[in-house]
Amino acid sequence: MDESLTIHRRKFLGIIAGYAALPACGDTAIILDTSPHPEGHIHEIDRFISSGDDCDGRAINRAIDHAHEQGGGIVLLDSREYKTSVPISLKSRVRLRGRGKTRTRIRQTGTPEAWSRFSAGAIISTRNEGVYESIHIEDLSLQGAYPTPIPSDAPFFAKNGIAILNARNSSIQRCAVSDVGTGMGFFGRAAKGPHRNLISDCTVRNASSWVGLGNPGTPRGITMATDYSTISNCVVDASHTGYYVATEHGVYRNCVARGWRDDGFYVNANFCHLDRCQAIAADKRVQGSGSGFAVNPSHHNLFTGCEALRCPNSGMRFRHAGKMAPTDNRVVNCSFIDCGYGFLDDMIGTDPYPAAVARRNEFTGNTARDCQLCGFLFIRETDGIFRKNRAISNNRGGVTAQHKGGIAFAEYCLNNVIEDNECDDPEKVKTQKWGLYIYPQSVTRASVANVGNRIRHRSKYGIDVI
Repeated sequence: MDESLTIHRRKFLGIIAGYAALPACGDTAIILDTSPHPEGHIHEIDRFISSGDDCDGRAINRAIDHAHEQGGGIVLLDSREYKTSVPISLKSRVRLRGRGKTRTRIRQTGTPEAWSRFSAGAIISTRNEGVYESIHIEDLSLQGAYPTPIPSDAPFFAKNGIAILNARNSSIQRCAVSDVGTGMGFFGRAAKGPHRNLISDCTVRNASSWVGLGNPGTPRGITMATDYSTISNCVVDASHTGYYVATEHGVYRNCVARGWRDDGFYVNANFCHLDRCQAIAADKRVQGSGSGFAVNPSHHNLFTGCEALRCPNSGMRFRHAGKMAPTDNRVVNCSFIDCGYGFLDDMIGTDPYPAAVARRNEFTGNTARDCQLCGFLFIRETDGIFRKNRAISNNRGGVTAQHKGGIAFAEYCLNNVIEDNECDDPEKVKTQKWGLYIYPQSVTRASVANVGNRIRHRSKYGIDVI
């Protein structure tokens, strides 16, 4: 059974039988309870006579060290605010637990200058040189010292909130983090995979400060960069990027990004499943920025039941870069509402054809509605399946030569199956003048036409060019 270490305040009465003293900081005493417990051998650590902000953090670190030395245990924090001006360093088989994220709070104190001197990259972290097993953080909130975001060119920089490095079989659950660099995450692959880490039922707000001089790392709400890991039921609000998806074979379920400054979900991994995730750029599209789901050149990702709302760039975009393009991905039953584009193949920085051709991607049962430009704009898609998608009342920002069609296939779209899609505009003032539009020549005036596609389509409203 896990051992339990409890840190809390009470009047110091002296050492009694069954207790032993541990060293602490200042005039703070840490008393170790070694008495038997009906549920097993449980250690309680009581802290007396607080002596400044340093002591909370240092006392927690001493409790963590003691639990680790005993083979593992629980460091249990009381219902109060703890202040720390030093990083809290976790170790294997130690569980840091509060009484609830609204009851137990750890607050970072001190200045950015002072924190910049620490080698640890976060307020709560592990050391980079180790490999860790079974680290768990539960039921607490963490408030950083950066309510006003530190920019990338500032003379000082921020720390992340919770950053667990090189860990397996570990978790962050029911925690809240605010006013930091990146909010929380698992990083590093020094530990052999599969890592099977978990972040669940957590919230992050204002993860916006840069974390090193010269812009070495973009701040994100939640990052998962260990393989075969899961994020579920989390909310990231008002951060630079919502989620950085960097886990191979990862699962993101029921996650929400709101009010980001870059993108909601930035996908830079393979074999991931994003299920029923939601990206809400702003209350009004003109107030937001970026895309809901930005997918780097990657493969075998699955998006099911996801929704993007009021994203100025696009609800979802596949990025083609250099000679690379997304391949073998599936987008199923997703919705893109009131965005710039509903879906967009983003060709910025792409080498000339035939480089960066997206292959064998599948789009089935998706909806783009009330978007400013095309509902779906596919570029360089080959051997894909585009079936039963709905483009409703798009082109609301006006029609141009490059933005025709509820569903449009621009350049080098070859040998695709395009069947049973729906294009319609039931609004009184109609804007989606074209339905399915297969460009007769590429939007970049390339000489290669879109050929070899198998098409079965007739729009309910809109001119079809096939």
